[in-house]
Amino acid sequence: MTFTSNNIADPVVENPEQKQNGKVFPRQNKTRRVRYSTSNVVAILIFTAVLGLLYTSTVINVNELLSEISLLNGDFKKINNENALLKSNIAQLSSYSRISLIAQEKIGMVHPKEAPQWFSVNE
Repeated sequence: MTFTSNNIADPVVENPEQKQNGKVFPRQNKTRRVRYSTSNVVAILIFTAVLGLLYTSTVINVNELLSEISLLNGDFKKINNENALLKSNIAQLSSYSRISLIAQEKIGMVHPKEAPQWFSVNE
């Protein structure tokens, strides 16, 4: 960029790329390369590795818990089936027809032929 006027605040741009719509833009600096120190790069790598390990351990723990839940759900269904079977056995064994049959055969109990009579006892 060269200055043709005596006033420093009023530059004249010879490069047409730097002058657009009557405005003067300052010369673009070369892009600076950002340099990272070795310790910063190592710290970032270690941080990333730790995050990766934490994520992996979390995924492994969740998978173990899911497998344990599925095993416990299987046990729960098995116990519920056994419970239902036991309830049906209780209902079958405590039915009136079975109890009256056992009472007649083993103990000799019979249904009365006439209604019971009421009586009172004096003190």
